[in-house]
Amino acid sequence: MIGRRLHPLLDEAGFEKIFVTPKIVYVDNSKPQLVEGFIKKTIIAMVEGVKDQAIKSGLIYPEEWEKGIKDLYKTAKKDGTFFYNFFKVVAIKS
Repeated sequence: MIGRRLHPLLDEAGFEKIFVTPKIVYVDNSKPQLVEGFIKKTIIAMVEGVKDQAIKSGLIYPEEWEKGIKDLYKTAKKDGTFFYNFFKVVAIKS
């Protein structure tokens, strides 16, 4: 959730000419290359990669994890959609 705090953080750190731009990724079955490359091979792989750590640390219960990952896989199905928002920042530090 740091994206919303990027400008003030960089300003406080002495950066100038700070430009924060929201970037979105929207994927549905009309973009099979993004279903495969972004949803499956990036997002799902990344989330699955922290399963043991998330459960072991108590951040989530195993039952909640299973439901969440099942729902995430639904985004890659024929009738699924996926939306991801992130922020890009460009700044200069003298």
